[in-house]
Amino acid sequence: GYGKREEANIIELVAKAYFNKGSVLDELGKYDEAKESYKIFFSLLKKIPQDINTTQQYYRFRKCNDHTLQSLINNNLYFANPHHAYNDPFDCPIDQSSDNFQEIFQFVKTCCFSKADKDKKMIINPLMWGHYGDSHQGICITYAYDDTPLEQHHKQDSKYAFTDAKYVDKISFNELADIYRLKSTYWAYEEEWRIIYYQEDNKDDVFLTLQHDIPLKITEITFGLHCPESSKKAIMALKQLDHLKDITFYEMQKAEDNQYANFALQHVEIE
Repeated sequence: GYGKREEANIIELVAKAYFNKGSVLDELGKYDEAKESYKIFFSLLKKIPQDINTTQQYYRFRKCNDHTLQSLINNNLYFANPHHAYNDPFDCPIDQSSDNFQEIFQFVKTCCFSKADKDKKMIINPLMWGHYGDSHQGICITYAYDDTPLEQHHKQDSKYAFTDAKYVDKISFNELADIYRLKSTYWAYEEEWRIIYYQEDNKDDVFLTLQHDIPLKITEITFGLHCPESSKKAIMALKQLDHLKDITFYEMQKAEDNQYANFALQHVEIE
């Protein structure tokens, strides 16, 4: 039999074949058939076996507002259509695709993260705090896989798939099948990882519950350099919730060694 990687490669090739078939049917004016091919394309993406490093952690930089607080309380993640919700107008450039593909793409939602690393280069990156962490007034939430085997989450009827962003200098026809994860190389420093959610005929944004709908859990929360004390107290009080009882809190500080000359930040645990 095939291993997980070989099976994933085969399903991915079949999925791209359906995307290309849809493109040809579009050219031939067979629009209903084209839409069906695009639907099969996205359905197959969800069935690709996930060859994932289960020790990998992921960051989400957020503002300290009611939406973030409710997400922490409810233990969920918000999924939106990337073409309308993201700060990069070239993210998922569906204007390069047909009207029929764009119609089906309305059913696609994503949630984005940055990959964590042992040296914590991402969490001390001032660009990430500036772009997504509300100029250090926000927080960074760290996610990891929960202890439940992935196979119990990723069933055949799963509505999501995991993928890295694909960074390119320009869009070629051969890359259009990756349109749901295409970004300009300008953004490569973000090391983005995505969860792709697809539910046919559902255009609405959705909330998915951690450790239930998707196999992630919150392990750490880091406060930005200028995060208000009132926000810190409100978020730290959430540790009483069962799903947050084991998290660790950190804060960003200016590095103690020559803090003004090196523009350096440090990630410090709150005792």
